Amino acid sequence: MREAWADARKIPDGDGILCAPQCAYAPDENSEMFRLMKENYHYSIESLHGWDTLPDAPVTKFTLYRKTDVWKYVSKEFLPKWEGRMHCSVAGEWWIDCAMPGVNKGTALQIIMERTGISREEVLATGDNPNDLEMLQAAGSSYAVESAHPDVKAAVDGIIPSYEEMGVLKLWQQVLKEAE
Repeated sequence: MREAWADARKIPDGDGILCAPQCAYAPDENSEMFRLMKENYHYSIESLHGWDTLPDAPVTKFTLYRKTDVWKYVSKEFLPKWEGRMHCSVAGEWWIDCAMPGVNKGTALQIIMERTGISREEVLATGDNPNDLEMLQAAGSSYAVESAHPDVKAAVDGIIPSYEEMGVLKLWQQVLKEAE
């Protein structure tokens, strides 16, 4: 992962974070990525004070960020080089998630189901971007918000209203009401 992270820094105007179990790490505390993760997503995040420093904690994934054309830049050199050695998927308009092969939201959901004894049929998942696909496929029922990526919409059981229309909240309210 160290070599892939080094390649990620070569993306023009790119930024990124490394994710560990207890904290996320960004190269620069003054970057837009650091601010977004801390202020908008309320991450526990620390600065690495540069791209060359790596945290002592085990890294589970890293996310590449670029305000425009992120897919264009990673698809030129980064993705072809790392295909098969990293699992990279679109995580939003400006984001690409990268983890070791087999590490994704679907495998995490399967582990949770195994450890808790919850069956696939008892699991409902919602998503919007390709990094949700494995999770949506592992769940017994799956929904995408109206604004979801076309690949996600094609893979789910149903489409719900957008986040702005509180689609996920309305779905869960309906599910809980039916469960009463």
